[in-house]
Amino acid sequence: MSSAQNNVDGLNRNQSRVQLPVTTNLTVNAGDLLYWDGTNFTCTPITAASQVSTTNFLGMALQSNANLIYPGDADQVGVLVLVRGTVWMNTTSGDTYGWFTPVTGTADAQTITSQGTSNHVVGYTLPPVATTPRPNQATPAPETIAGGAGVRVQVALAPTNVYAAAV
Repeated sequence: MSSAQNNVDGLNRNQSRVQLPVTTNLTVNAGDLLYWDGTNFTCTPITAASQVSTTNFLGMALQSNANLIYPGDADQVGVLVLVRGTVWMNTTSGDTYGWFTPVTGTADAQTITSQGTSNHVVGYTLPPVATTPRPNQATPAPETIAGGAGVRVQVALAPTNVYAAAV
């Protein structure tokens, strides 16, 4: 569940971040997947896979726009967005995630599913490498993760917004 203070993990050093605006009617929390609302010129948390198109996915929020230090203070006018990198995301029960499985957003801005359609992809999964060497197999069995409550998987972000993709 999305909240203002979340454990946000950025895993690789080849990361790019950018500060982008958020309108006052929205609440963005650290760890939320974001898309660009070109009509209102704002970062918006994904609450349905259909909100992501082939041109508007930005990345993941690294901070909240809610000012949590002093009650009554105005919210931040923008958030820092990770537009390139690998992050940990919550998984969906019943889904299986393997090497480079395309994933989309869900009704929760911090959860992914492998059941979405290709024109709504937000990234590709990277399951953990086996802990013991795997011999050459006649019928290879790749590493996979079964999704579920409390299960997270690494996701390489795949921004589609023209600016985020170019950074």
